[in-house]
Amino acid sequence: PYGKKMKLLEEMGVQAVINYPFTLELASFSPERFVKEVLLERVNPEKVIVGYNFTFGSKKGGTAADLERMGRELGFEVEVVPPFKVGHQVVSSSRIRELIQRGAIPEANRLLGREFLIVGEVVPGKGRGRDLGFPTANIQTDQELLPPRGVYAAWAHLDRDRQAAVVNIGTRPTFGEGEFTIEAYLPGYGGDLYGRELMLGLVQRLREERPFEGPGELSRQIAEDVKRALEILQGKGGR
Repeated sequence: PYGKKMKLLEEMGVQAVINYPFTLELASFSPERFVKEVLLERVNPEKVIVGYNFTFGSKKGGTAADLERMGRELGFEVEVVPPFKVGHQVVSSSRIRELIQRGAIPEANRLLGREFLIVGEVVPGKGRGRDLGFPTANIQTDQELLPPRGVYAAWAHLDRDRQAAVVNIGTRPTFGEGEFTIEAYLPGYGGDLYGRELMLGLVQRLREERPFEGPGELSRQIAEDVKRALEILQGKGGR
């Protein structure tokens, strides 16, 4: 989500962001027109930094090399950043998305350099978790990229603090409801989260979501999930 991106950029020290609307007219601009009418007239940069595989203009007609040439001609500096690798693997957004969609959270986090975040507002739920002895925060999010359904060990980020969390992503198949939900249980936390924004930093997938014979069996499994999640989180800087 846009808000999450802005928060991450702010934490990195970025002081200003230009959110330029992408329209059909803009998509039709040639590389030269884009540089002159958007980059120079609207931004007027001293220096532009792009990745090695950067493209711009209609049908991706401009490359990083083209931008370097235009910079020399029009009076701005261009820096092209080479491929960034973690180990022997080139970091790319497509590779990270693939890992998240597979549920390979540790590998995705390694390439991200941080936890993969799910961000949303805490809204009232049906109280299923509370009835089972594990009250959960129900997260409403418009986030498009999500991992597979299942149970995850995570950190819940609350302002400047963080709490251990067990996150369930799915449809509560034991109760046959079918409604997709994201729920987080924060062991030991007793505060009121309704209406607050909650960031869930996923650490590891514990298991897939599956139906149980009844609430008792489900409750016992959740207790096991909590125990395992705490063991994982304590091994990753937890307390």
